[in-house]
Amino acid sequence: MPLMNIMLIDDDDIFNMLSGIALKKVFKEINLKVFTSANAAIEFFDEHQNDPEKLPEVIFLDINMPVMNGFEFLDHISQYHEDIIGQLKVVMLTSSMYDTDKDKSLAYPLVKHYLEKPLTIQKVNELGL
Repeated sequence: MPLMNIMLIDDDDIFNMLSGIALKKVFKEINLKVFTSANAAIEFFDEHQNDPEKLPEVIFLDINMPVMNGFEFLDHISQYHEDIIGQLKVVMLTSSMYDTDKDKSLAYPLVKHYLEKPLTIQKVNELGL
């Protein structure tokens, strides 16, 4: 399996650590970028938009974050050129149990999956990434 670029965006450091462990158990070759704010992830996209090899193929994204939430992040990156987001898969990873959040998430073409926290090895395997 080739190196996979994965981005994890969540404001909870402990959750990020545990999710990182699960992802590294499943994907032996992984380049994991972790951001505790959606704004920092947007800055990363802006800095590397001309170097697509550094951009993620998969983003695990929390909904409820301060300053910029997951939906605002999706609105922003959806405006990037198709070359940048064309192969991108977003997995909403949230503690929200509201059907409205799930429906809103899955209405975005970039969002391929909706998972409830915590991220486990089993859940990652079931995604079939």
